Amino acid sequence: MVYWNKIAKQVISKIEEWIKNRKLDSWFFIIAWPKNIWKKTLIKKVIKNLNVLEQDKLFIEDPGKYDGKFYQIKIDVDEKDKIKEIWDKKYLDLGARQIADFVSKTPVGEYKFIFIENLERVNNSAWNSLLKILEEPPKNTFIFASTSNKNKLLTTILSRWTIINMFELNKQDFKTFLDENMIVLDDHKFNILYAISGWRIWLAKKLLEENNDLLDKIEEFLELSKLKKITNRFNLLKELITNWKINLFLDWLIFYYSHTDNFNKVDKLIDIKIKNQANVNLENLLFEYLI
Repeated sequence: MVYWNKIAKQVISKIEEWIKNRKLDSWFFIIAWPKNIWKKTLIKKVIKNLNVLEQDKLFIEDPGKYDGKFYQIKIDVDEKDKIKEIWDKKYLDLGARQIADFVSKTPVGEYKFIFIENLERVNNSAWNSLLKILEEPPKNTFIFASTSNKNKLLTTILSRWTIINMFELNKQDFKTFLDENMIVLDDHKFNILYAISGWRIWLAKKLLEENNDLLDKIEEFLELSKLKKITNRFNLLKELITNWKINLFLDWLIFYYSHTDNFNKVDKLIDIKIKNQANVNLENLLFEYLI
């Protein structure tokens, strides 16, 4: 159960029902705001429930959430650049023309589904190539997209899409989710998990499932941060960074310090992310952060 999106989930279930009952021939939906709250997961469930064939699905995920870079969706992409590999995972990086070409073909099965993650990545020129699809949608073709900032989308685009807004998870719903999944934490660890995940269940589950003692080590680091043992803090932080994806870990700390209103540290961590992408020595950045 995705508690904090009950209404959004009901809307998507209704859309799924309309598709099954042939009440919709084609449509375009944007699931809006914020990041990491399972927008994509809900759409995957719709596709699974509708038994959409593999050759009738096009998923354009945003690899930038893993390596921190900005991957713009352009008009066209060379054949050699269509697949990007980040941390042993492959991503489709298609342009507007490739998307339009996929949409124009008749589905093998009953439906054709396209999902575009972070729609704000589409540049203005690429939108012009997609406008014909939006104005004359092929039958039995459904396009879903997500965005964490719908204010970045053009008015001409928003006017052609149905917007489904999703909202934050409050603390009690977050706890209920953990309880129903038999995840037992003491109050202190619960508060840390809630803060470092930015109340996003996806991030919380990833932390708990992939490394059993990671939460303990983060708790230890946060406790050490209250003291002046720079060497201990540096060694532990270095261990955490070494054993975890740097950008995701930094995001956890940013969420935590945002939640606790320590915006001075938030600014420092964001600066580390920017400089790390510019290949500045990470150990030096971490040491500067701690002092």
